[in-house]
Amino acid sequence: MEIRETLFTEKVTIRDPIGNLYRKNHVLILVVNEKGNFLLGKKKDFYPSHIARMLGGAMNEGETPVCAAQREIREELSLNLPVTSFKPLCTVTTQAETKEGYMEMRTQIFSINIPDFRELKPSDDVSDLQTFTSAEYKRLVKSMEDLVGEYVSEKFSFLWSDWGKIYAPIHRHALEGYGAGLRGGSEDFSSQ
Repeated sequence: MEIRETLFTEKVTIRDPIGNLYRKNHVLILVVNEKGNFLLGKKKDFYPSHIARMLGGAMNEGETPVCAAQREIREELSLNLPVTSFKPLCTVTTQAETKEGYMEMRTQIFSINIPDFRELKPSDDVSDLQTFTSAEYKRLVKSMEDLVGEYVSEKFSFLWSDWGKIYAPIHRHALEGYGAGLRGGSEDFSSQ
C-alpha cells in the first residue's frame, strides 16, 4: 500500500534538534472511533499535561510505512490489525534549521477506524489515551503552537515551542487529510 501523494513541506527554525529529527522517517496514525472522535496518546512525565499526539514512531530499516504503522499500533495499543485497516492520509516533510545545521524528517500519516475504544490499553511508551472531538483536536493543535518552556532530562533538552513548530503542522495536516478523505474537502482550521 502506497501513501497517498498528498505532500506537505513545513520549514521551521528551531534551537535544538528534537530526537525524532535524527530518525528521519516516521509514521503517525490518526485513530478514529465510530463517532468520528480521535484517540491520541499521552506520555506521563514527558508531554505537558494538556498535550497528546497521534500514535506512532520511527520506521525501522527496510520497513514499509504501512508495516511500521501496523507495528506501532500493535506496540502502543496491543492491537493486531491487518495492513488493509490503515488508510494513507498524507506525508509531511519537516525541514528544520537547527544549531546543528539543516535536518529533515519525513512523517507518513495513516488513519484507522476502531469501533470500540473501551477495550484499548496503552502500552510501550504511551502512558494514557485521550479522546478528542474534532473541535477539541483543533484546540489541541493550537495548544501545540502555543507551547512554552523547556524539556530537560539527563539525555537531552529542547524548547517546547520548537516541538510545537514540528508537531502542530503534522497534526493539522492529518486532520485536513482525514477530512478531505471523508468529504472530498478539507477540515477548516479558521474557526478554532
